[in-house]
Amino acid sequence: MFPEKSIQTIKEEALAKQTGVAVKVYFAPRIARALNQAADERNMSEEELVSIAVEEWLVLKGYLKTV
Repeated sequence: MFPEKSIQTIKEEALAKQTGVAVKVYFAPRIARALNQAADERNMSEEELVSIAVEEWLVLKGYLKTV
């Protein structure tokens, strides 16, 4: 009848899960062209490249620590 885990434990586990967030964004044409060129040169998708670029910017600005 009673839960096997405490509510606090369940909350901690739920908040600790790593999930991604899908984002839809508009880029100005000059940025979109540069992004497309960079992705093509690296044989990656634009989505992969944007994810890397945003992560590096967050690290550079101190919002995210490197692992």
